[in-house]
Amino acid sequence: MISSSAVTELFYTNVKEFLKSALQQERLSYFACTIKSSEEMSAVLANGRWHSKFPAQNGKTLATTVDFRTDKNLSAQLHFIGSDFEKFAKNFAAVEKLACALEHKTQVVKRGSYPKIPLASPELLALLDSENAFKALEDLVKSMDSEAAKIAHKNLIGREIGASLAHLKKIYIDSAGNEAAEETAFCSIQMSFSLTDTSEFAFDLTGFFPKEEDWKKVLLEATKNLQNVDVRKLVPVPQGFAVLLTPRAFITLFDELVAPNLSVRTILDGTGAWEANNVHEVVLPNVTVHDDPHVPYSPFSSLFDVEGCPTKKVTILRDGVLEHPLFTSSLLKEFEDAHPEFVGRFDLTGHAESSDSTAPTNTYIEIKGNAALSIEELLGKYPHIAYINSLTGMSLDPLTGQFALDAEGVKIYENGEVRYSTSLTLRGNFFEALRADGNWCGPKERYYYTWAPSLLTRGLDCVPKEMASHE
Repeated sequence: MISSSAVTELFYTNVKEFLKSALQQERLSYFACTIKSSEEMSAVLANGRWHSKFPAQNGKTLATTVDFRTDKNLSAQLHFIGSDFEKFAKNFAAVEKLACALEHKTQVVKRGSYPKIPLASPELLALLDSENAFKALEDLVKSMDSEAAKIAHKNLIGREIGASLAHLKKIYIDSAGNEAAEETAFCSIQMSFSLTDTSEFAFDLTGFFPKEEDWKKVLLEATKNLQNVDVRKLVPVPQGFAVLLTPRAFITLFDELVAPNLSVRTILDGTGAWEANNVHEVVLPNVTVHDDPHVPYSPFSSLFDVEGCPTKKVTILRDGVLEHPLFTSSLLKEFEDAHPEFVGRFDLTGHAESSDSTAPTNTYIEIKGNAALSIEELLGKYPHIAYINSLTGMSLDPLTGQFALDAEGVKIYENGEVRYSTSLTLRGNFFEALRADGNWCGPKERYYYTWAPSLLTRGLDCVPKEMASHE
């Protein structure tokens, strides 16, 4: 029997020869191809019992994406799942017939070299290549569930604890002669607690097999709001509430209200808060955003993008100045055609996820202002504080920064002491809140691929949910 790795290698060789032959025969004028081979296993314990799909879900996927242009300069893209080369060739021919002319085309050039950083720990790679991977996964879930079972709360009705292991290999080739490969592996852990009034959860993704200290951080994140306090309706106070956003809540607002405006597509189309003439101007005072694809052992790091461009560190915002948005080659050409004054001022940084879109890797958000305080110090800054960990809903306007989102399990503090738990609607203008007087920052924490501080602000309003629904 042919091993899965041998099947992948054979398929890759056939695809490579097929595309290079088409280029030599001048059937194609350009191509960029990425082949991803992935294998994942997972297991879940629900209230201490193995999930119905136990012993584990174990899936293998081989996915191929080819961007190409024909000899007549018509563009097309093929997404193919599987390792059947004959079927791939038939699908390619069918997609080729649908190729069309594009004004701005993806470009590739011969690259000198690619970054060399460890994406996954040798120990995790060795575990995945051994016969002990599932046993280690099973033991991990059991250990996490055993600790989670100790959590007590009068409103607790259930818990779900899970983990997965994944192994990913990515190969890239293009018509300029570039060839690159990377191998990543990661472990995902999830913990969820259901309460009568809310649900609390946390998850993480690491490029190494988590030790006890690692998964206990996730447990702490999932349970830090499970305090045995009374559940009541929000009681307004004359001076209003200051709002303390955890890094998780802060990142939710940033991702939904700020990040869309940093997209080059949005800037070009004029559908966001900032336009092309805002580049190199202050658009969001006090905020700095860095993106670093080269963090060792991070599952969000990468060596190259779908255009074969080597990844680079980039500062997107610096002290509120829109410094360097993330470009694909076609977006960069379109941007420079529309705004010749910017020709040569920007570069590709290896963040393309398609011809027309980019994706962040490891993102760091900094807020300029007061030195970071501990959570205990922040909770003592104002007499009435609403401590918010998670936000849900769809009432958001990235164009203006205005939003109104629901928050469950909010802890109300009076003079630094927790009084009760409640549900409320948080609303206001996030852009204005970021520059409001009296803001304070807490310690920076990582939530998924973003590092951000807690933020204490008086620039947002807490409204009882029944009141918000009638306004």
